[in-house]
Amino acid sequence: MEIKKEINPEEYDIGVIIARLGGDVDNITDRLGKTIDPWIKPLVVLFNHNKVVTTASCEGHENWGEPFPWIDFEYTSFDNFLVLMEEFEHHVHIHCMFLKDYHTKKISVVRVIPEQKNLVEGRQQFKKFEEFLINKL
Repeated sequence: MEIKKEINPEEYDIGVIIARLGGDVDNITDRLGKTIDPWIKPLVVLFNHNKVVTTASCEGHENWGEPFPWIDFEYTSFDNFLVLMEEFEHHVHIHCMFLKDYHTKKISVVRVIPEQKNLVEGRQQFKKFEEFLINKL
């Protein structure tokens, strides 16, 4: 049985939530040695807390990379993600892209992207998902 931490979602401090749920996420790096982008970090922690095992993410950027946030997670976590989306689906639309392993040609990663593929609206959609997950704590 999983023990839920007592967090008041109306007065939450995302730093406290990260500390309670995420442990030492500041030392997690991607294959390029970069740490989790600060804006997307809370949602990454919440995904992992809900057994959606993330592998990469980006907060979105105006001048380089994708102009919207995204999170990749292991395909083996897809059922856990679907459970969350079934509860959340009426709040905002989020899309999934299935990425295949180059060598095996099998789906290995799912990329979650906002319906609105621009920085401001994409972040607003992800922030709603983050708030939803905090309210589930």
